[in-house]
Amino acid sequence: MPRLPLQDLALAPASLQSYNRSLRSFLSYARLSPQQLLSEPAIRLDRLLAVYIQHSYDTASPFTYAAHALHAVVYHRPDLKAHLFISRQCLKGWERVKKSTSHPPLTWELTVAIACTLARSGFHAPAVAVLVAFDCYLRVGELTRIRLRDVVLPSDPRMGLAHTGMAVCLARTKTGLNQSVALHRPDVASILASWVAARPTSSAASCVTPVCAWASATRPTCRTRCATAAPRRTSY
Repeated sequence: MPRLPLQDLALAPASLQSYNRSLRSFLSYARLSPQQLLSEPAIRLDRLLAVYIQHSYDTASPFTYAAHALHAVVYHRPDLKAHLFISRQCLKGWERVKKSTSHPPLTWELTVAIACTLARSGFHAPAVAVLVAFDCYLRVGELTRIRLRDVVLPSDPRMGLAHTGMAVCLARTKTGLNQSVALHRPDVASILASWVAARPTSSAASCVTPVCAWASATRPTCRTRCATAAPRRTSY
């Protein structure tokens, strides 16, 4: 039976992309084609997936990738949800023995050091992103969804005369829709205002351009530059 259009709306695009990436890895390992995925018996798929999960564990692959592979199989084959007994058992065993790594909270001083290191290396947008994320306590997804129009400047006519500070509007967060958070540090507000003022505003398209070129660049760039800015033997 062909998939219905509404089935493809059950997941956010980013989640679907992650699922499909892990699914391709599983299909390659199991030497299955997408067509075979849709036609293989549940017992055989369960065994193949369980062996793949065991292989991922033995080769120190991320737990999340294995979990996404299982969820992806169920997403594309909903009829298997109640049949992947061995795979789920293997994943549960891995989850029970895997060690979680705790990281100390990032301090303001280290945040500034990372931002300065990024800026000196020419990564100005990620440098601004690091400061804004710290000041506003933003999750990664919230940060990377910010658009130019979401930045509320002082005396912004959209906010009325009572508004005198700076804020960031968040269309979607983990706790709800259409929320906002104020910038508390004047220096961070000034840096963000200057960065936004330097963005092109001549076309309507600029209003929906993400404030980040941050989305694709910030995380890997920060990870690399943290090795330069952060103290050794300290994992952030």
